[in-house]
Amino acid sequence: MKKEYFLEEYVKSIRDGNAAVFAGAGLSRPSGFMDWKELLQPLAKRIGLDIMREHDLTAVAQYIRNDAWNRASINQTLIDAFAKDVDINDNIRILTRLPIYTYWTTNYDCLIETGLRTADRKPDVKHISKQLTVTGRDRDAVVYKMHGDSSYPFDAILTKDDYAQYEKRYPLFREVLKGDLISI
Repeated sequence: MKKEYFLEEYVKSIRDGNAAVFAGAGLSRPSGFMDWKELLQPLAKRIGLDIMREHDLTAVAQYIRNDAWNRASINQTLIDAFAKDVDINDNIRILTRLPIYTYWTTNYDCLIETGLRTADRKPDVKHISKQLTVTGRDRDAVVYKMHGDSSYPFDAILTKDDYAQYEKRYPLFREVLKGDLISI
């Protein structure tokens, strides 16, 4: 699809109230948050892996988890990495001011939620399946954090096993995403 056609259709979807955003790590990096490689680098180094030579980062996370017999070090790294106060970046600011009501993200940070609140909008955040069964009152947007939230690292999708078990652990997220992809 040509860029001009995409933009024309997307603007129409925004006007009609049907647009959605799907955001990955690239949206958070300008605010100072790490990408996967940076996040895993110190842990990988501890077990003798050169993260710059690795391509399957979920396998690296799995190896770290297996080496430690649990994922406590990964969970703590996730908490520490996203606990710092950062400013929302221009991209977040723009996206959260637009009349978009659905945000899907694989990011663990809270930048989209913060951006929405800064724009005087009330987000209804969903990061575990149970949250999909209730609707926030007076919400202005829904933020689906399909890989989890840094405040709840024990539920975050991080390792190869987590990804392999995603459909079993989070079937409702998959179904809601499929519904959004079909209808948007």
